[in-house]
Amino acid sequence: MQGDSAGQLREVEQIEREFDGMLVHHWEREAARDRFEVLWDEVNAAAVRTLDTDVGSAYIALLSRMQDAFDKQYNSFR
Repeated sequence: MQGDSAGQLREVEQIEREFDGMLVHHWEREAARDRFEVLWDEVNAAAVRTLDTDVGSAYIALLSRMQDAFDKQYNSFR
């Protein structure tokens, strides 16, 4: 679920919990990839909007963690 239509950003922790839930529940690869892309776009947009702030750094760090975790879980068994 993305931030509301007024442009409010979801907190890093909230997005990370949603992503971690997807990993824990071992979604089917196609569904996981689709959801990963949506979450990635949300985090990337938030990082751009908050660039050069501590919050922006946290979003960028989340992007890195998400990529690593997704690759380990879903790309290791091609």
